[in-house]
Amino acid sequence: MILRTSKDKRLRAKIEQLELKKLKHKLLFTSVLNDNNLNKKQKALCLSLLNEQKIENASKTKLVNRCLLTHKSRIMYKAFKVNRMKLKDMLQMGILPGYKKAVW
Repeated sequence: MILRTSKDKRLRAKIEQLELKKLKHKLLFTSVLNDNNLNKKQKALCLSLLNEQKIENASKTKLVNRCLLTHKSRIMYKAFKVNRMKLKDMLQMGILPGYKKAVW
């Protein structure tokens, strides 16, 4: 279990870094386009340099949401970050306020 969670943490950190790189690249690209001090040749040169920079891709589909308590990946509730069995136990013990078992 420890190996999987550490691998997941590394993958999440890598994807977060790549998202920041993409955002930075996009901001630079738009700032060059909107800069009125540069003429057309300078803009074309800057944009070609920005296009030459390679940005890696990391697959977000490899990310797996896991329960904080049991590290299981099946039937995970994103709002609580626990799986359904632990959620049921927490609801029965009254740990989560505002929820009760529906009987009708």
